[in-house]
Amino acid sequence: MKNALVKIGILVTLTVLASATAAVAEEPAAGELRLKVVGNDGAPLQGVEVSASAVHAETVTAFTDAAGEVTLLGLTPGVYTVHAELPGYFSQKRMGVLVRSGQTPDVNFTLKRMFPPLRIQVTADRIEETARFTPASTGAVEADEITSRGVRTFDQAIESISGVQVNRTSPITTSSISIRGSSESQGGGTGNRVLLLLDGRPAMNPDVGSANWTLIPVGIVERVEVVKGATSPLYGTTAMGGVINVITVKPGDKTVAGISTEAGFYEKPPAWMRWTGKRIYFNTLQGHIAKKMGKIGISAHVSRQMDEGYKENNDSEFYTGFGKFSYSPAGNADEERYATVEISGSGGKSENGRPHSWESPLRPLSIEPEDANDRQYKTWGDIDIAAELPLTGRVTSKGHLYYHRNETRTAYNPDGRESDPQPEGFETKSVSEQAGVILQAEHLWGGRQRFLGGAEGSLEWVDGRPENLSYGRHRAGSTAVFIMSETYLPFRTTLTGALRYDYKKVLGTYVEDQISPRVGLLIRPTDGTAIRTSYAAAFRAPTFAEMFLKEVPSGHIFRPNPDLGAEHLRAFEVGINQGISERLNVDVAYFHHKYYDMISWDHFFVGGESILTPYNRDVAVIQGIDFNAYAELFWDISVKGGYTYLNAKDRTPGAANETLPYKPEHQLYFAGDWLLLRKLLLHCDIRYRSKIEEVVLYPESPPGAYTLVNGKATYRLPKGFSVNFAVNNIGNEQYEEMAKYRMPGRSYAFGFGWDLQ
Repeated sequence: MKNALVKIGILVTLTVLASATAAVAEEPAAGELRLKVVGNDGAPLQGVEVSASAVHAETVTAFTDAAGEVTLLGLTPGVYTVHAELPGYFSQKRMGVLVRSGQTPDVNFTLKRMFPPLRIQVTADRIEETARFTPASTGAVEADEITSRGVRTFDQAIESISGVQVNRTSPITTSSISIRGSSESQGGGTGNRVLLLLDGRPAMNPDVGSANWTLIPVGIVERVEVVKGATSPLYGTTAMGGVINVITVKPGDKTVAGISTEAGFYEKPPAWMRWTGKRIYFNTLQGHIAKKMGKIGISAHVSRQMDEGYKENNDSEFYTGFGKFSYSPAGNADEERYATVEISGSGGKSENGRPHSWESPLRPLSIEPEDANDRQYKTWGDIDIAAELPLTGRVTSKGHLYYHRNETRTAYNPDGRESDPQPEGFETKSVSEQAGVILQAEHLWGGRQRFLGGAEGSLEWVDGRPENLSYGRHRAGSTAVFIMSETYLPFRTTLTGALRYDYKKVLGTYVEDQISPRVGLLIRPTDGTAIRTSYAAAFRAPTFAEMFLKEVPSGHIFRPNPDLGAEHLRAFEVGINQGISERLNVDVAYFHHKYYDMISWDHFFVGGESILTPYNRDVAVIQGIDFNAYAELFWDISVKGGYTYLNAKDRTPGAANETLPYKPEHQLYFAGDWLLLRKLLLHCDIRYRSKIEEVVLYPESPPGAYTLVNGKATYRLPKGFSVNFAVNNIGNEQYEEMAKYRMPGRSYAFGFGWDLQ
C-alpha cells in the first residue's frame, strides 16, 4: 500500500511538472503594434499619445516620432482598444485590434484638426505646446493677418490681441506696451512690465527697461506669441506682466523672395488745428529673400520707412536690416536625431523729431517754438547664436548666446536758434548694452511627464551723458536658474509647475534676489473643452533710469530714487476655451493681479518746478475679464473679436486717489476678412478704448474714449503680384493715447507687392 501511494505521488508530481512545463513552453510570446498617425492633410503628426488597453493586460503608452510613427512593444496577445490623442485634434480610438505573438499589425489613424487651426506655442512654457492647452492665457498674430491689415509698425500689429494696450506719443514713438494694465505710461515709458523676445531671447534696452517696439520690421515676423500675466517663473524680472515673443521667418524648402512698397498721405486736419498748409506724405519700401540649400538656410530682410509727420516736428525716417543663417547637419539617420544652429542679426538707425506735448488744446498739432527743432537719433544692433541638439530620443537641449546694443542721442538745439533756451550743440546721449547666455534641456520621462531645466546669465552696461542730467555710467550682472514640469494625470488632466531663482547686482548700489513659483492645472473634459487655472508669483527689479535719472530738458525734473526696491505680484487666473462648433471658438478668462511695492511715479511742484520721482506704492489690485472669439462663416468670411474689462485700484491705506493711472476700463477689438473669388481680400477692423480716468502728468487733459475703424482691400494678380488700398481712421477720430499727444487723423495708402514662391 505504501509503495502504491509513493508511486501515485510520483505520478501526480510528474504530471504537474509536465503540465507546467508544457504551459511554459506554450506560453505565447509578447506581441507588437505598429502605428502611424497623420493629420487630415496627410502630414505626419509628432507627439501623439497612443495607448493600447485590454482587460487582460496593463495599458501600454508611447508617443509618435517626427514621422508620425511608433511601435508598442511587450503586448500580451489578445484583443485591444487603441487610442490616439493630440491636443488641438479630435481624439480617435480603434476597438477590437487583435495582437498575436510573432506578428506586428499596422494601425493607422487620421486625426481631424479642431477649430480654429491651432499652432504650436513655445513661449508660455518654454516648450512646444498647442496654444489652447497651456495653463496660461495666450494670443498670437500670424504673418498673414499682419499683411491683410493696414499695419506699418510692429506695435500696430499686436493691438489685435485682447488685453494689449499701446500708449504712443507719435506713430513711431511707443511709450509703453501693457498687458492687462501691467505697465506704467508716465516717466518716459521706463520700467515696462512686458518682456520682448526675439526668437526666444531678450531684446530689451537695459537703461529704461523697455524696447524699440516700433522699430521691429513687420516683414521679419512669422508669428508673434503673447503670454498674458505673470511669467517671471520662467523669464524673470521684466516678464512680470507678460511676454511678447517675435518668431522670425525661417527658410523653407522653396525659395521665397519679394518686394513691397506703400505710399500714402494724411488728410488735412480742420483749419483751426493745422500747423502747416501742405499735404503730409509717408512711404515704406521693403524686400526679403529666404532660401534653403540642403543643410544650409539663409534669409534676409531690409526696409525703409519715411513719414513727414502729421504734427509739428513729428517727421521720421528709419532703416532696418535682418539676416539669418541656419545649418542643420543630419545625425544618426536611424535614430532620427538632428542638430540645428542658427545665427541671426538685426540692426538699424533712425532719425525723428523728439516727441513733445501740444502747445495748447486749441493747437493740438503744434508744439512750443523752442521745441520745434529738437531731434532724436537712434542706432541699434544685435546678434544671436542659437543651437538645438537632441541628446537622446527623450532629451533635447537648446541654447542662446546673444548681444544687444542701443544708442539714443537727443539734440536740443542743433541749428543754433537764438530763441532756444539750450545752447547750440547741446545734446544728451544714452548707450545701453547687454550680453547673455541661455541654456535649457527638456526631458520626456516615461511618456507621462516632461521636465525642463535651465540657467541664464547676463551682463549689462549703461552710460547716460551728461552725467549731471542723465543717469551716468553703471554696470550690472544677473544670473538665474529655472525648472518646469508637466505631468499628464488621469481623466485628461495636466499639472504644471515652475520655479525660478533670480539674482541681480548693480555694482556699488543694489543687490536683489527673488524666487518666483507658478502652478497650473488644465482639465479637458471633452475634445473641444479646456479648463485652466494658475497661480504665480512675479517680480520686477527697478531699472537704471528709475534709480538714477536726474533731469532731462523736457520741462520736468526727474528726481532719482536709489532706494527703490523690487515690486512683487501675486497673480491668479481661471479660464475656459470652448469649441462651440467646428467653426466657432471662444475663450473667457478671469484674472486677479495683486501688486506689492508697485513702482509708480509721483508728480509734484517745488518752487514752480515740475518734479517726477518714482516710489514704491504699497498695494494695488488689477482684476478683470478677458474674452476672445473666432469664427469662420459662409462665403470665405472669417471674424475675430476680443474684449477686456479692467478694474485697477490703489489699495494703499490712506491713498488720496484709488484709481490707478492710464488703465482704461474697457477695450474692444473686432476684425473681419472676406475673400472674394480667391483674389480680392477685404479687411475691416474696429478698436475701441474707454476714457482714461486718471493720469499723472497733465491731469487737466486726460485722454477721452475713442473708436477707430480701419479698412484695407488687397487684390491678387497673377505671378505673385498684388495691389492694395488702405484707409486708416476712417471716421477721422481726433484722439490721444497719452495726455496732450494728438494722434493721426484719417490717412490713405496705396501699395504694390510681388512675392515669388
